[in-house]
Amino acid sequence: MISDKDFVISTSGVYRSNCVGNCSDLAWMDSGDFITKDGGLVRLYKNMTEYKSFKPGFAFESLFGGPFMAIKTSDAIFIYDFETTILLRKIDVNPISVVWNENKKCLALICEDVTYILNSNISKINQYIDEMENNEDDSGCEEAFEPCFEINERIINGIFVDDVFIYLNNKNKINYAIEDRIFSITTLNSNYSLQGYLPSSNKIFLMDKAFNLIAYTFPMSFVKYQMAILKKDFELAEKIFPTIPLEYIEKVTNFLEKFELYELSYVLCQNPNQKFSLAIKLKKLKDARLLALDHNSSEKWKLVADLALEQGEFKHAEEAMVAARDYQGLLLYYSIIQDREKFYLLAENAESQGLLNISFACYFQLNEVEKCLEILTKSQRYSEAALFCRTYCPCKLPGVLDLWNNEINLEDTNNRISI
Repeated sequence: MISDKDFVISTSGVYRSNCVGNCSDLAWMDSGDFITKDGGLVRLYKNMTEYKSFKPGFAFESLFGGPFMAIKTSDAIFIYDFETTILLRKIDVNPISVVWNENKKCLALICEDVTYILNSNISKINQYIDEMENNEDDSGCEEAFEPCFEINERIINGIFVDDVFIYLNNKNKINYAIEDRIFSITTLNSNYSLQGYLPSSNKIFLMDKAFNLIAYTFPMSFVKYQMAILKKDFELAEKIFPTIPLEYIEKVTNFLEKFELYELSYVLCQNPNQKFSLAIKLKKLKDARLLALDHNSSEKWKLVADLALEQGEFKHAEEAMVAARDYQGLLLYYSIIQDREKFYLLAENAESQGLLNISFACYFQLNEVEKCLEILTKSQRYSEAALFCRTYCPCKLPGVLDLWNNEINLEDTNNRISI
């Protein structure tokens, strides 16, 4: 418990005060020890007992814990070794919070509108501490921390799970970062904060202001698979794949497709629609035909027809266009191959489906003049029928003109009644 000027550390089990002192800020170290801000002094506590204190030599605002202690000023953060109080690095950012991963290899500096992910070089840090233990130089080690990438979002809070940074942003979205790539987990319908991750149950835990706790399933095996793929370690990815829950397989294939690993996505895909789409992209005509047969979708058959034409498989293209009832495509194809028997069949089918333009085009190419005229009169296109007769069958013109005049007279009568 921290007030404006002091603190009280109480232990669980037998609830009693173990340590009391003055402070305006307190931060816990990973070891279970802690540090406090007492005016311009930083006090270090081990086993609930103060064992060291020091003055940084500059005014500071707050403290952060973790494997190393951090002191924040108005425009920078200073990272120190807890045991020796040796300055490891000054970083010119103004973080709201500092998050470390368990192996001390990564840290996130969460600022107002941007978060910096840094890699820590533990071997260089240890070497620097050994060299500086009896040296008063406090310039820090430039190689101790190296910038990795930035997340240009306003982050509420975040946690590391291994080297993966999971965070909640101000739009209530839970995302995670693998190196410099951001992926979405879910969007929450109210305000929560991240509390932690439980590997044994593959769950992220969150809590709202009313202390309501919720959990969201998020298997790390899926993330490790993504990491292996991004590093192009396909052998490792193959080993990890069997451990991914079945309900995440579609997410795996979507991920692979996003990074244009179509062949691998196709092999693993269990969603028929996605598998068909991948078969088209991979130009697997035989597989695409079989998948289209299973669903008998006209849209799928049209894609199969396009692929077959592209590959010069005209027999399969015609089969697909027939299955898709793509009469326009068939008209073009039969116009090229000039198959009269198929033209007749297409003309009849198109007419039965009410596609009179297609039927007319077929009969016209077959030189079936009377059938063409029949279609024009049947569709009451008398003006076009009259022009057609004038050119191709003048003997039929008087009958068509009579029909046209009747239509005009009927329109005039209707107009007079309306007035």
